[in-house]
Amino acid sequence: MGAGKDEARAAAAQKPASVFISYARADHERVEQLALRLERAGHEVWWDRRIGGGAEFSREIETALQAADIVLVAWSRRSVGSHWVRDEAAAGRDSGRLLPVTLDGSPPPLGFRQFQTLDLSGSSGRQGGSEFDEVLEALGSPKASPVAPLETPGGKRGLRVGLGLSLAGALAVGAALYWPTPSEAVAPPQLEIAAVQSLSASVDPQLIPRLRQELRTALATDSAIAVVSPEAAGGSNARFGLTANVDRTSDAVKLAVELADRDSGTTLWSKIIELPASNPELVPRQAAYKVGTVVRCALSKRSKQLKPAALAQWASLCDELWSSQRPGAFDDSGAWHKSEARSKLLAAARKVTEAAPEFSEGWSALAMTAVPVLGQTPPADADALRKEAADAAERALRLDPQNGEAYAAKALLLPQQDYKGREALLKKSISLRPTDCVCQLVFYAQLLMSLGRVEEAYDNFRRVHEMRPLAPMGSNGMAQALFMLGRDQDAREVLSEARALWPDDHELKVMELRSSIWNRDYEAVLALLQDPRFKVPQPRRAPWRVGVQALKSGDAEQRQQAIKALVAASREAGRNNMVVISILAALDAKPEALDAARRFIVEQGTTGAAVLFEPTFAEIRQTPEFAQLVKQLGMSRYWASSRNAPDFCRQTEADFCRTA
Repeated sequence: MGAGKDEARAAAAQKPASVFISYARADHERVEQLALRLERAGHEVWWDRRIGGGAEFSREIETALQAADIVLVAWSRRSVGSHWVRDEAAAGRDSGRLLPVTLDGSPPPLGFRQFQTLDLSGSSGRQGGSEFDEVLEALGSPKASPVAPLETPGGKRGLRVGLGLSLAGALAVGAALYWPTPSEAVAPPQLEIAAVQSLSASVDPQLIPRLRQELRTALATDSAIAVVSPEAAGGSNARFGLTANVDRTSDAVKLAVELADRDSGTTLWSKIIELPASNPELVPRQAAYKVGTVVRCALSKRSKQLKPAALAQWASLCDELWSSQRPGAFDDSGAWHKSEARSKLLAAARKVTEAAPEFSEGWSALAMTAVPVLGQTPPADADALRKEAADAAERALRLDPQNGEAYAAKALLLPQQDYKGREALLKKSISLRPTDCVCQLVFYAQLLMSLGRVEEAYDNFRRVHEMRPLAPMGSNGMAQALFMLGRDQDAREVLSEARALWPDDHELKVMELRSSIWNRDYEAVLALLQDPRFKVPQPRRAPWRVGVQALKSGDAEQRQQAIKALVAASREAGRNNMVVISILAALDAKPEALDAARRFIVEQGTTGAAVLFEPTFAEIRQTPEFAQLVKQLGMSRYWASSRNAPDFCRQTEADFCRTA
């Protein structure tokens, strides 16, 4: 910042500030008390009691937002999911006027975590406690407190805001935290969001600025990419440019996206993304997530050093990887797990290593994409592929010892029952540089879940969600863990928020269905099975429906017929039979449920073992047959040798629990 701006802001700190409060409607009472106290302190406060955080932007709101000295954003569990609050927060952030607070301890969403957030969760807003005093000091203290180094999520050194920081100091520190610092030898790639424009009069005019802002937020969540505006880039300084042309049909919004290397004139990645027009308010954030995941994967301090042709190959692989993980990419068997999808990814990874043999991430990607292919490879060829994957992981680490993905690949290549070895490698992976998808954390959380360490799994899924709040995989994992821990209300809230953003995501729908079985809400299960948008063919739904109807009726004859149909379904190879197993357990068909679970785990691998710790298995876990199964799977040995007992051992006297 220039000296003139610093002096002006320092002078502003000596007088009452004009404060715009951005919040969610559900937090109305807390925000009202906060606004009243700010007004009593002499500040001019604008907050709209009628509109709150969820209504459409009006001219009055925009005028107040632009005129305010400070944009005070009240983050909470509800407001972090509000795109209106995020839009208002982004306006404050990008103009250097943001002052974030948290009402309930919830962290800000991605893109806003570089700023010190004042915690008001311990205050009702009515008391004169130190929490609110910090807000007043940040708004009006003429004297800035000292600042201390802060390790930001991107790994860069920043500044921590002191408790008594003045308005001028808060603004200056905020800018220092948000923009990348030149402390590392290799600067992050510069990307200009060059053009986001409408191709049709049918496109809502509000969509374009919101899409641009959401793209900026998704891409500039940390200092991995330096996102610059066309003005800041001088029209030509940024090496990389992103454009998006928006069109609309009767039932879809279409984005034609292109990522280009301007220095060479190479198109690195282009794609047409279609989103349902039925939920237009979701389109900007959904589009930003889909575009942002690929671009953030494609562009890094390391990949930007590739030659344009190799970088284009890498961007193509990123698109294939993320297309397999995006919402809507799954069907009842998991499209990502289909053999043709696996083989396509492996082939793309091999092309990257051929084009860029010194690129560590290319080799770790090759190792990772080989892992799922191993399960479909004939035994005669599996050894060669396993060696190729292991060699690729080792080469990735020779090129870059900080490549955490390579350690994750090594973990997944271990024999299925080597739980201790897998855990050690995944912990090492997490301790190093994370990948943009935070996949190492996901793998570790899944391993913990499959070993019955559900509370620890929840903590790791929560970290995934905090780092990538728009990604449904974190929300899905959090919800599953919370249901398994008996925290049903919290689980429903997490699932509801994720479904609000991704209403058509198959994995989230399956979680809703399974949790309804666990909670004996059979009407809800039957309603989901009637939903034509549920991506499960009717023949596959039939045994599920029979089983749930038997649960609902309690009829003994129906129960026997249902068990027979479900057992037959569980023996179909290549299918995701978690729902079948849940219904069998709910029907108290203990031997059948255990047998189906055993076959499922053998076929699916370690992560399939999470079914053993579902709520419907509570009674089954007390049986000798369960003890025998976990012994066969090597879990008893792991629990005893690692002294990491499963959570349910707190309520049982099983022999393996006493040993662990």
